Amino acid sequence: MPYLRPSLASVLATLGLALLAACSGGRPDELPIAIDLAAQLPYAEVRTETASIDFTAALPPTARGFYPADADARWSRGEESSVDLYVHRPRDLTLVLTCRPFQPPGASRQTVRVEVGGRHVETIELPGGRARRYRVEVPAGRWESGGNRVTFRYGRVQSPREVGGPRDDRRLAVAWTGLEVEGAHRADPALLRTGGEPVTLSLPFGLSTDFYLDLPAGAELGLVELRPWRGSDATARLRVAVTPAGGDTETWYLPVAGDHEEGDDLRRWLPVEGPTRVSLAAERGDGDAAGLQLVAPVLRVAELAALPGLEAVAEAAATPPASSATGAAARRPNVVVYLVDTLRADHLGAYGYPRPTSPRFDRFAEESVLFERAVAQSSWTRPAVATMLTGLHPQSHGTNGRLDALPEALPILPELLRDAGYATAGFFTNGNAGPSFGFARGFDDVVRIRERKDRIVHRRAGEVNGEVFAWLDGRPRDRPFLLWVHVSDPHAPYTPPEKFRQRLAPDVDPDAGLLPRVEALHGAPQEPGTAERMSALYDAEIAYLDDQFGALLDRIDDDGLADDTVVVFIADHGEAFGEHGLWEHGRALYGEHLLVPFAVRLPAGTGTGTGTGTVAGRRVGAWVEQADLMPTLLTLAGLPVPEGVEGHDLGRWFSTDAAAEEGSPNRFAWAHIATDGFDQRAVIGGDWKLIHYLAADAGGSREEVYDLDRDPGERDDLAGEAGVRAGWLRSLLTRARLAWVPRAAVGQGVLDPEEEERLRALGYLQ
Repeated sequence: MPYLRPSLASVLATLGLALLAACSGGRPDELPIAIDLAAQLPYAEVRTETASIDFTAALPPTARGFYPADADARWSRGEESSVDLYVHRPRDLTLVLTCRPFQPPGASRQTVRVEVGGRHVETIELPGGRARRYRVEVPAGRWESGGNRVTFRYGRVQSPREVGGPRDDRRLAVAWTGLEVEGAHRADPALLRTGGEPVTLSLPFGLSTDFYLDLPAGAELGLVELRPWRGSDATARLRVAVTPAGGDTETWYLPVAGDHEEGDDLRRWLPVEGPTRVSLAAERGDGDAAGLQLVAPVLRVAELAALPGLEAVAEAAATPPASSATGAAARRPNVVVYLVDTLRADHLGAYGYPRPTSPRFDRFAEESVLFERAVAQSSWTRPAVATMLTGLHPQSHGTNGRLDALPEALPILPELLRDAGYATAGFFTNGNAGPSFGFARGFDDVVRIRERKDRIVHRRAGEVNGEVFAWLDGRPRDRPFLLWVHVSDPHAPYTPPEKFRQRLAPDVDPDAGLLPRVEALHGAPQEPGTAERMSALYDAEIAYLDDQFGALLDRIDDDGLADDTVVVFIADHGEAFGEHGLWEHGRALYGEHLLVPFAVRLPAGTGTGTGTGTVAGRRVGAWVEQADLMPTLLTLAGLPVPEGVEGHDLGRWFSTDAAAEEGSPNRFAWAHIATDGFDQRAVIGGDWKLIHYLAADAGGSREEVYDLDRDPGERDDLAGEAGVRAGWLRSLLTRARLAWVPRAAVGQGVLDPEEEERLRALGYLQ
């Protein structure tokens, strides 16, 4: 089995997994791996009965049809809105609604039709004026165990502008203040774990514990004993509900009292496969117990690698893998990282773009390993580049704020290569990831190519090449080298050289892409064709950049370096052109912001070469990340990867072994943005993606879920429908969040007046 990096050892200890060998002579269907469910509690979701909702605070992620909260209420949006209420045991309950209507002069009274589970319960009439409390009796037959969608349908929806009021185009019906559920059971949400052997999991009555797992076929759930907790209750029982993604729930009950001979009826095969919710709930009988105790609750599986977040266990082994640079010469390879600022993958021909933006990159991709689904770890420069240099996710390296500097205590790629004997040179055109913020550490030679003070702003790639070529002329000849080349041409303003504008944006005003006009796009209505015009200028910028990348490749070839040099083409993030109502980057985590080009051309004899190798042109469809860059390059250089690095060595795809063609089903991708009031996290697993919003920029905490296979543009939010998928993705995010800890204290950048002026002009500083 592959080598388990030491950094994962702490993760395994946290999970508390026990690998139990199948006993000879045991049951013939005995499974070899038992997972202690009590150890999985930090990643489970505990659902107590909904007692109240405060509409002036952050709403739960499942709430739909509301505007962001005002000071004292939250207006409904459109013809209907809804919230989900959790009910542990169906019974008669009373909803107490506190709200007021939007009541223009002369308008009829507002009505609200209240439905539970899609069935009408009562229609209430709201007089105008202040907020009032309305009681709605909901009989037991309207509730189901678990989540219940409560929908409010409004009789009249209007905007203030329509009725002669202020310039407010919101479609309003009712301003909500609060919702209470009289009779809701307020159970303690804490799940207790008693000491001793075997492990006992204590579940209070009145709550449900949901475990989200990606199950292989043939899994089994079991426990040794079920008994009352804190009292007696011979009629209590445990409800077990198993729901596969896209499938029906199968429910069964385990009674406290009963014939549990040899525990056979406390073990159950789970007829599911894939992402699954396993829900455990203690149901009260006629006794005085506080809940139930599950003695040694385990999930048994034949394979562990299919479980989300647990795949590391199956990778554990005693010896490290052979270097992915198979067949490499004893001399370490040169490394060139060509980092392009603000380049989305889907505007390049190799990624399927129909416009001729990238002939040189497309040819380069045919000589390389191309990663088709590479994910940026943030949608703006500094955290993304920090991830590439450290191999850590933004939550771990902590370099997320506008003035944050890369922590000095973190080992970074250029330092490690320099310490191994490399000559290192860094060329920086974006001050956000330059010397002032600690990104020059480890480079023997640092070239800061400052932004211009004219309409172009960013130095062109041709100017950067001039500096790079001069360095190559005088480079040390007795050592391998690292060239870190950060170019910024596609970044706004979109001001391509005239030759390339004429080729790809001939009918577009050259001034349309200037910074003031780009900045004016945010939050303002746009004329038809604006996105197409801006995108055309952006394409022309890419075409120029591509031409200059080709010039660098030609220089590498002309100098006879291709056979000894790893060349990486990668971007820090993408760019939006009106998708999801957004422009530029740094405000969201959609595909247009996160999907970036990533291609690696290896030296001849190490897998691909420059067209003569057997895997040149390989296209990898598995999810990969920017965090993978640092460990991959270190491994190619024959150097150890530092402990704690979160990225993965991608060397398996540089091998000619047929197994390298296989996908990586248990690989997940992450992204984070935490700056300027935006606080969002995203996780991608398989063909599904979840974006979790934590900050008020999105109207409070909420989430979006997308089926990327069916909906690659992320237009159809399935958060309200894909319950199990959403829960599975949330569990992945929870596992990652608990594992991510700041690795070092983050410092602050030191800017000279000129650099501060340029970053402020570009909008990076307030």
